[in-house]
Amino acid sequence: MVNILCIAFLILAEEGSNQEQIRLQKEKMEKAHTEEVSILLKISQLERLLYQRDAELGLLKKTQEKLATGIVEKEEKVAGTRSDVENQRLALITRARALFKFSRNGMIKTIFGSESFDDLFRRVRFTTLLLEHDKKDFMRFSASLRAEEEETEELRKGQTELQKVENEIELKREADEAQKKEKASLLSFVREEKALYRKALKEMEEAGGEIEGIVGGLKKETVSALESDRQEGGFSELKSRLPLPVQGRIIGFFGKSVESRYHTAIFRKGIVIDAKEGEDVRAVAGGKVIYTGWFRGYGLIVLLDHGEGYFTLYAHLSTVLIDLHREVKVGDVIAKVGDSGSLEGPGLYFEIRHHGKPINPLEWMEVAGRT
Repeated sequence: MVNILCIAFLILAEEGSNQEQIRLQKEKMEKAHTEEVSILLKISQLERLLYQRDAELGLLKKTQEKLATGIVEKEEKVAGTRSDVENQRLALITRARALFKFSRNGMIKTIFGSESFDDLFRRVRFTTLLLEHDKKDFMRFSASLRAEEEETEELRKGQTELQKVENEIELKREADEAQKKEKASLLSFVREEKALYRKALKEMEEAGGEIEGIVGGLKKETVSALESDRQEGGFSELKSRLPLPVQGRIIGFFGKSVESRYHTAIFRKGIVIDAKEGEDVRAVAGGKVIYTGWFRGYGLIVLLDHGEGYFTLYAHLSTVLIDLHREVKVGDVIAKVGDSGSLEGPGLYFEIRHHGKPINPLEWMEVAGRT
């Protein structure tokens, strides 16, 4: 009986140990999944923060330029006022010396040197006019002094404000650099972790399907009248004649492929063009801006409607240069190349969609773009 109880106890203990191991393994997997999600989310948050900070830096630089221009103008004005004050001061000194001499014997000559009462009256009146003129000169000098003080104070305030803006720019630049390094570090970690890299690729692939939903929702509101009919001179007639949205080598092609890092099978819904950060991104055809903003897996994007159910998408941007609902012409600069939402660094991701479904952009590019 004792042996049976011991065996039963051992079996139960082993089962309990297995359950504990299963629980710990489950917690470990959940933690790993949470960490993976948090890393990808952190990268996305950093990209948005960097974009916002770049916008803030742009505004601060405009303020800096405006203040600097105002200070130059104020310095010129202060210099002019000081020159006027100095000229008035010298004139008043000369006049004061003359008045001092006049006060010693000029008044006696004025009174006793007069030939008649009328002559005396004229001399007194002339002297009074001179004194009135001197008084006005002195008042103008006082006003100029006050103006110089006020302008100098305004100049000082402007210089102080400029220094504050420059300090703020420097702090934001330092924070910007720190967050760019953090993003680079996280991206490097994602690239080195096979499972996480594959997960990021899968998320990007899944996000392509969500674009379909965006197009479907937007086209009902904005382009329903243009959807059904083929238009003369419309987008459908531009096949094989579209320019590349940015000059560069095509490094990612439409359709199924196997990425080189971990040999993961992917389906790309557009093409990737190798381009430097900050290069101009141009509209490949005339159309209307129906979406700008951030999108999971794509980073910062612009979506153009070209009528007849055709749309073009430009992704991984650093800056958007056009407003929502604006009409654009072929060749208009709409954005700048960036690396938002990209695992591989700067470049442009480009799609063409018809009724929301992706089609091969290279079939629409002019010959130079397809080679």
